[in-house]
Amino acid sequence: MQRKVSILILFFGMSISSFTQDFKLEIEKIKKDITDSNFKSAEEKLENLYFVTSTNIEVNWLYAFTLSNLGKYNKSKKLYESTIQMLPNSNELKFEYIQTLLKMGLLSEALETIQILKNTDFDKSQVLLTEAEIYYWSANYRKANESISKIDSIYPNNSVTRELKSKINEAQSLSISFETNYLNDNQPLESIREKLTFGKMHSYLLHPILEIKNENISNQSQIIDVCVGNEMLFTSIGLSTQFKFGVEYNNVTENKQLIGNVSLHKSLSKRSKLSFNFERLTYKSTLESTLTDLLYHKGSIALNLGDYDKSLLHVGYEINAFEDQNVISNFGAWYISRPLFNSDFKVQLGYGLGYSDSKKSTYIPIENAYSTPTIASKYDLYYTPNNQLVNSIVLVLNYPFSPRWNFNLKGNYGFYATANSPEYVASNGSNSNIVYTENKTEFNPYDASLNLVYDIKNKWSFSIYGSYFNTYFYDSYNAGFRLNFKL
Repeated sequence: MQRKVSILILFFGMSISSFTQDFKLEIEKIKKDITDSNFKSAEEKLENLYFVTSTNIEVNWLYAFTLSNLGKYNKSKKLYESTIQMLPNSNELKFEYIQTLLKMGLLSEALETIQILKNTDFDKSQVLLTEAEIYYWSANYRKANESISKIDSIYPNNSVTRELKSKINEAQSLSISFETNYLNDNQPLESIREKLTFGKMHSYLLHPILEIKNENISNQSQIIDVCVGNEMLFTSIGLSTQFKFGVEYNNVTENKQLIGNVSLHKSLSKRSKLSFNFERLTYKSTLESTLTDLLYHKGSIALNLGDYDKSLLHVGYEINAFEDQNVISNFGAWYISRPLFNSDFKVQLGYGLGYSDSKKSTYIPIENAYSTPTIASKYDLYYTPNNQLVNSIVLVLNYPFSPRWNFNLKGNYGFYATANSPEYVASNGSNSNIVYTENKTEFNPYDASLNLVYDIKNKWSFSIYGSYFNTYFYDSYNAGFRLNFKL
C-alpha cells in the first residue's frame, strides 16, 4: 500500500514538473510573439493557457495586453481589472490599463487611475504626460497646460511635451470654412449659395461659432442668414452639444425671421451614438417658397451602430411641423457592410429603407389652367409625400489614392418604391366638377454623390463634391467646393 502511494506521489510530481516546464516554454513562445507583434498567434496560445490556469497573474497580464493590441478592448479591460485585483501594487500594470482605457475613450476612468499613480514612485514624466493627454482629449486645455508646466519644471528643456503643446495650440487656433454650392432642378429652380463659418475652441465649454450664409435664386430672390452659436464637449460622459441662433432675411418679403437649431450627441459605446436635433428654419425647396417666409420646425432622432471601416447601421426618425398644422414624418434605416476586400480600395454594399407620409396634402389645381380629363395641379408652397415607401441598394466606394487625396462615391438605387400620387380629374368631362383621386405609383428613384478631398497636415483641406437625384416627378443636381483652414 505504501509503495502504491509512493508511486502515485511520484507520478503526480512528474506531471506537475512536466506541466511547469511546458508552461514556461509556452510563456516564452507567447512573449516572442508579442515582441514580434504577432498578437493573433499570442492570443491563440493564451486562450488555451487561460482555460487551464485562469488565476495565473502572468497569463492574465499577457492576455489583457494582447487583446488590447488586437482591439478587443472590452475583454482586455475586464482582464486588466481582475489582474489588478490579484496584483494591486503593480504600477506598471495600472499604467498599461490606463492605455487601454484611453483607446476605449473612457477618459474619466483613465484620469481616476492616473491620479492614483501620481501618489506613487512611478515615472513622474510618464504620469504627467498621460494626464496632460487625457485633459487634451477632454478639451480641457487649461488643465493640460498645467500638467505640461509641471513636466517642464521637473525636466527643463525637454522635448517630450513639444508635440502635445503643438496639438493644443492647433486645437485652439481660429478655424475658417468657406463653401460655395450650385443647385439646379427641373422646377426649374437654380441657386448659388455661399457659406462662411468661423470657430475658435477655447475649452470644452466654450467653442463659439459665427456662420454667414447667402443664397441667390433664379427668381431674383436673395436670402441671407447670420447665426452665432457654441459647442460644448463632455468627453467624460461621451456627450457633445451645439446650439445656433440667428436671423434670416429675404429681400422679396423684406422680413427678418428668427432661426436656429439645438443638437445633442451621446456616445453609448465606442461604436454607437444617439443623436437628437431640433431646428427652426424656413422652407426653400420650391420656387414659390423662396418668395415667402414659410417657417417650420424639424425634430429628429437617430441611432448609429458601428463605423464605416467595419459596418454601420443607421436608424432615424424625423418630423416636420408647419404653421398650417400640417406634419410630414420620415423614417429611414440603412445598413452598410464591412469592406468586401482587404485593400486600400474599399467597396461596401448596403440596403436602405425609407418611408415618408404627411398629415394632409398640399396638392391643389392650378387656377385658369384647367383641362380634361386631368386637371393641371401643383404642390402649394411645399411638397407633401403620401404613403411613400422606398427600398434601395447602396454602393459605397472609397479610395485614398495618396496620403493627402481621398475619393468617395456613394450611390443608391430604389429597386422597389411606391407612393400614392395625387391627381385632380374633371368628373363627367366638366371642369366645374373636379374630383381628387390617388393612384399607387411604382417607381425607381436613384441618386449618386461624390467627394474628392485634399488634406494637408490637418492645417487646411479642400473638397470638391457633387450629387444627382432622380425620381418619377423630380430631378436635381448640385456641385460645390469647400475650403477649411486654421490660422
